[in-house]
This record gives sequence, structure tokens and C-alpha cells, in this order.
Amino acid sequence: MTGERTFNLTYLNLTFDSFSSGNPIGTLKVRQTTRINKSGNSYTGSGDYTYYDLDGNPIPSISGTFTITPKRIVVQAPK
Repeated sequence: MTGERTFNLTYLNLTFDSFSSGNPIGTLKVRQTTRINKSGNSYTGSGDYTYYDLDGNPIPSISGTFTITPKRIVVQAPK
């Protein structure tokens, strides 16, 4: 937490070459600053992302920045 309703987060995703092959090709690191609105039903944020190869080397050509404004959705049980 960095302040009232604000926080930083960092997460990693594993990356793969394609859905059908599924061979690992590296990771994606996302770093984000977020502020939750007063109702708690949405937030705004911005940050950066960096892709890394399997050896942990950054791939600058597919790295960048973003902004986001998601909204809460209703959780649904699987069919």
C-alpha cells in the first residue's frame, strides 16, 4: 500500500510459443500503480511491462507502458 486506496503491484506471467505447442519461451513482468475508486467496483492504474527470454534477458522490442481502467465483474461458477 502506498496511500489511501493506492498500491503498487508486480506480477509475473509465464509465456509460451503458441496455444497448441505450449513450449515455454520466457516470462512477462508487469509493474503497476493502482488506485481503487471509493465504491470499490473499479480502479485506475498505469505501469510498465517487460518480456524476458528463457535466460532472463529482457526483450526491449516487446516491452512498454500501459494504462488500465477495469471494472468488477460478477463471479460465475463453471458449467
